[in-house]
Amino acid sequence: MPDASSLTKEVLRLVEDYLMAVPRETARAAWMAADMLGEHWDGEEAMPLLIRTAQGARYRVGRELSIMGLDNILDKLPAEGDAHKNILKTLRKISRSDRSASVRADAKDILKTWRAVARGEPRGFSWIRPVAATGAGEDVAAAVSTTTT
Repeated sequence: MPDASSLTKEVLRLVEDYLMAVPRETARAAWMAADMLGEHWDGEEAMPLLIRTAQGARYRVGRELSIMGLDNILDKLPAEGDAHKNILKTLRKISRSDRSASVRADAKDILKTWRAVARGEPRGFSWIRPVAATGAGEDVAAAVSTTTT
């Protein structure tokens, strides 16, 4: 029987491999993988993996859902911390350079939301539409300022 540490590492490796190569969202499996990491896994452990997949997944769906996972981690981190800043830096890079317009838009939407939060506006809901139908992240609050940092 493997110890918990090696089992944890194996689960993380499998999820990363899956998000790096998933070509489409089928039965919300990719969403579940990214949500597991962003919402239910230790953020310090999941963050590097989600940053890698957000920047390097072969297909759009893996990158979009990894961004969703990073957004979920942001909710749990102190805004002044290095991890929070590292995720926002990654999202700024993705918002300018990802090859997919929808991935760039998702990253921009999250950045807009966090700029609004920094100004004291309520967080609101962001990932509420079906990913398979339209891609991830377009329902982030539209009334947030568009200034860039």
